[in-house]
Amino acid sequence: MRKHSFRCMLFRLTLVHTLLMFLAPCVAADGWGSLQVKRTVLDTNTQPAIKATVAGERLVSIAVSATRLGCHVARVSGDALNGFKVFYDGKAGPAYAEIAKETPVFSEDGSAMAYAARKGTEWLWVVNGVEGPASPELTPTSFAFSADGKHHGYVVIPHFRQTALIADGKVRAEGKWDGIMPWDAAPVFSADGKRLAFVEADRSKHLMRVNLDGKAGQWHPGIAMYQLPAFGAFITNAIPGPTIQERARPAAFDLRFSPDGRRFAYGTFTDEGRAIMVVDGKAGEPHEVMGFDSLFSPDGGLHAFMARDHGQYRIFASGLPPLPVDAMYDWSLTCSPDGRHLAFAGIRDGKKAIWLDGKAVPMDVTMNDYGNTQPIVFSPDSRRLAFCVKNADGIYWVVDGMAGPGSKIGAGMALSFSADSRHYAYMTIQDTHGAANIVVDGVVRATHTPVTSGPVFRSDGVLEFIAADEAGLCRFEVIGL
Repeated sequence: MRKHSFRCMLFRLTLVHTLLMFLAPCVAADGWGSLQVKRTVLDTNTQPAIKATVAGERLVSIAVSATRLGCHVARVSGDALNGFKVFYDGKAGPAYAEIAKETPVFSEDGSAMAYAARKGTEWLWVVNGVEGPASPELTPTSFAFSADGKHHGYVVIPHFRQTALIADGKVRAEGKWDGIMPWDAAPVFSADGKRLAFVEADRSKHLMRVNLDGKAGQWHPGIAMYQLPAFGAFITNAIPGPTIQERARPAAFDLRFSPDGRRFAYGTFTDEGRAIMVVDGKAGEPHEVMGFDSLFSPDGGLHAFMARDHGQYRIFASGLPPLPVDAMYDWSLTCSPDGRHLAFAGIRDGKKAIWLDGKAVPMDVTMNDYGNTQPIVFSPDSRRLAFCVKNADGIYWVVDGMAGPGSKIGAGMALSFSADSRHYAYMTIQDTHGAANIVVDGVVRATHTPVTSGPVFRSDGVLEFIAADEAGLCRFEVIGL
């Protein structure tokens, strides 16, 4: 998964799992002691009925957001006769003929929400309740917010065999399929939304390039990738075989701005199938294999990625000698907020561990596998480290080397440090019915069925999560930690 010391945690729940979780909402006696707990009912409809007819299921999808700004939930419910609606924190939006199952989506900071809807025969994006321009087709996975939610972009098909990139409601690029066209992958904004990068393609020549700030870059032969939802590509002859598909989406090239927005990087392939990283317009050395989950340090001074040459994996970080590793888990490379430390999950000299600045991190639990559905997390002051590991007994968050209460199954676990780095909280899932524990500083403080968003520490220090009880789906705010 993507690396971030703290980012929007967006969990897409399948229909079956969601319904199991919503069938029996309940809450155990809490253990908050003298702490003040504020409870606000958001949605009384926590048991959506299943309509086993051609009209389809009433509950279509749920998206949640948990950030420093708090927690939100967007539920899509309805049927073909009465239309489908998005219920944002329990408040219903307008009815549409169809809402794309890949949506809603939240901005990274949780301040904005969007979904793709069909109105008659045309599709449109609804951003913060405002409808955008309609078109015959669109790609639901091509939508992107800027980190602050103030800007957005997406790809539509306004005419037959033609694509257009829309940014903040305006056409930024368009082209026909037999010429140069915006590729139907999500564009990328810098953190402040002032810079925009997207991929263009020449389908007839099987070439792709990055357009940065309105300026087209050099052409590349495309990317050969296995069937993974996080990549986008044309086929090249680099890795022939039946496991290759023409393209997947949404993130062609893994375009990436530094947090300060001044630097930019992406990965691609050479004509010979060698992998290269292009940083600030300069192509690096070619490698046999390269991990495309590169990162910039928060100040933009360091850029790091993993590559393999002659059977040897190494982590490359600007200004540092390459670090040899036996193997590295995908999406685990993480930089501390102060930019001074680099951590990842991997194997060195036959030892499987979490590695911090090249040294194995001590832990009091056996690590059989890395829980790579969640990131390695640094505290805001960069002094504490948390990570998720798996073994035969369950899935555990390890903080300061000590494992806390674990999960029996692994879905939706994310850890949040408080802004002052003193406290941490996470959720564990105990059974397939969605029973979940809220763990704070290593102690189980409450149990709910289910917890749909959070827990997360807000900027003001309040611990917030959304869970179900006898009244419905509620926002819980714990004050005084």
